[in-house]
Amino acid sequence: MAGIFINYRTGDGDQAAVALDGELLKVFGKSRVFRDRRSMKEGTDFPPELRRELEKSTVLLVLIGSEWLRLKDERTGRRRIDLAHDYVREEIRTSLEQRKLVIPVLLDVDSVLPAADELPEDIARLSQRQAARVRVPYLPTDVKPLIKELRQHVPEKKRSRGSGKGREGGGGTYIEKAERSVIAQRDGVYYENAPVAPAEPAGRVRFADPANPAKPKSAKSTKSTKSAKRKGAS
Repeated sequence: MAGIFINYRTGDGDQAAVALDGELLKVFGKSRVFRDRRSMKEGTDFPPELRRELEKSTVLLVLIGSEWLRLKDERTGRRRIDLAHDYVREEIRTSLEQRKLVIPVLLDVDSVLPAADELPEDIARLSQRQAARVRVPYLPTDVKPLIKELRQHVPEKKRSRGSGKGREGGGGTYIEKAERSVIAQRDGVYYENAPVAPAEPAGRVRFADPANPAKPKSAKSTKSTKSAKRKGAS
């Protein structure tokens, strides 16, 4: 199944990975977006599961923060990216070898795409990929161009039938947060596609209450009013 694999560095892009994951889930669904800590249950054999999910994916998003290149391994003192079995490096290398779409995603204003000579040789080609910039404080806006690109490679999630905006199924009422198409009129407001009001009894018409335009009031027809006046005058 075509999907998106989120690659990030612990200690550099954790929060961004969670936030971006949430935005992508809205469009593509859980089955097509993989983020390790959400997608894998407790007790999962980590390395083989990562490889299986990476194999199924068509896009690798490489999240790069300001410390992505500099973070070091506490035990050896070496940069994590230089370690042969670093998960971030392995996922990038595998995706490049398999000719997947690899998109660097710069997370901070001061984040830059590493140059080829700053990267291990087996992932140096990452420096040649066009990068996207997604800042967490501006995520809803920044993520739109990225999602537009991803739609060309990954199917969107299926929407259930009858899940259109505006009404609850069978209730005839509006969902509070749904977008409403409003047409302003002189004497009040009309909600497009609203339930039709019951027909008025014959001989009666509806007028807007000047004190409260949204609350109509009833009045006798003009013909009835004139008849009453003539009767009173006779």
